[in-house]
Amino acid sequence: MRSSIEHIQDSPLDVAVLEEVSRLETESLPLFEDVYIVSKVIHPRPDLDTKWGYYFERQLQFNDGTKRIEYLGLSFNPISEIPVYKKPAWFTAPERGFNKLTSDSMHKIGRNTITGGISTNKAHSLYRNAWDNHLSLNDIPNDFSNINTEIIDCEGDSNGAMEATGVIAYAEKFDRQVRDAYLVDPCLVHKIASYDLSKFIKHPDYLPRELINLGKHALYLIGEEGDTKEYLKTLRFSKEFVIGNLLLSRALFWGEFGHVLAHIPQDQSAHYRLYEYSIANQKKDFFSIVRSPNKDSRQNVNIEVIPGTHISIANPKNLEEKTKYLSQR
Repeated sequence: MRSSIEHIQDSPLDVAVLEEVSRLETESLPLFEDVYIVSKVIHPRPDLDTKWGYYFERQLQFNDGTKRIEYLGLSFNPISEIPVYKKPAWFTAPERGFNKLTSDSMHKIGRNTITGGISTNKAHSLYRNAWDNHLSLNDIPNDFSNINTEIIDCEGDSNGAMEATGVIAYAEKFDRQVRDAYLVDPCLVHKIASYDLSKFIKHPDYLPRELINLGKHALYLIGEEGDTKEYLKTLRFSKEFVIGNLLLSRALFWGEFGHVLAHIPQDQSAHYRLYEYSIANQKKDFFSIVRSPNKDSRQNVNIEVIPGTHISIANPKNLEEKTKYLSQR
């Protein structure tokens, strides 16, 4: 099945583009109805606890041998049974660094969190990862009766935003409602093509911009006592984690994101933040799908384009803004 959208030139939508978007919308998402969870191990993680919440680790195994680890964070003062579900960006540890600071921030405002992990032993498509995310969400209330996964909010950055979009696209199959989502710079709407490489060549300042932005974020953290040490734990390079993230490349680079994006419901509420100088987000293609005339422009999906490069997902101000956004739900 061909699932990647063809690259779209920087020009008004033409008939060919509209036909391609229509194809993505009408081509069904693949189903994985023979997949199920066969075993799980759950234990508390007091080493992760804070004054705002406490954590559990869930180790899951599926019937095809797929293994994954995820983390539940429960607020000491919950204001809602509806959890915030997130997937981590590529090579970022789900239970520490920026992802843990995000969960802690949600606990502080009274929201429970679920941070989905990645497969540690098998390479899967973006579709299959989204399906497995839903299977996990179905299973959580069996162990945590105070978490309702029939309705969830989502957040994520980069790969996490791509996977969260997959969760949205498959939600109806699982009778689940994704009430709202805050998703930052998802990337690779289609497979990388010569067109994308030419854009990189035409913008030689792209890599320096990324490095400058990374330096700015590091300087910002120096003045934030208490967060700096945790933030620096964001990346992990243990053997198992590196292998798991290399396996994740299958979902990142196969161009399936455009297909799941085309299947977000017409009435879905979501906020997408894209960076102006990020080549990875393929903005033109992204807009063409989300603003498809076949979907009445998805009036409840807001797309914000701001200055920055893809590494700007690491900006600590993102954490403040996504927390504020989801605190209003």
